[in-house]
Amino acid sequence: MTTKTNLSALRNFLCIESQAIAQTAARLDQDQIERAITLLADCKGKVVLLGVGKSGIIAQKVAATLTSTGTPALFLHPSDALHGGLGIVNADDVVMVLSNSGETDEVIAMLPYLKHRQVPIIALVGDLNSTLARRADAVLDAS
Repeated sequence: MTTKTNLSALRNFLCIESQAIAQTAARLDQDQIERAITLLADCKGKVVLLGVGKSGIIAQKVAATLTSTGTPALFLHPSDALHGGLGIVNADDVVMVLSNSGETDEVIAMLPYLKHRQVPIIALVGDLNSTLARRADAVLDAS
């Protein structure tokens, strides 16, 4: 590849990324954004991030970023949560679940326990009609 080809490929890549950001901005739901912000602003405990697979990797990064900027946060893998790790989560916390499908078995199995503990749930999800989206207190569109 020549430098000219590399520059062309980079410009193309940046155009695709900018279009994706514009599409995301167009899908923002003001009520859901405000609900999520209110839940996070009112959080007296910590922000607990959950996700499986690629969503879990992103959730780990978000938890690390929140912690480094002064917000108490941690990543909890849903499988670990179902095997005793959920004990770290209480009603003063906010749980943010990242899931493309919104139907991941481990995530869905955890929801009744979180609801029983009255923990608010923010879903960052690719399917707004998913089980996770329907059961969350705030839903952010990541489609």
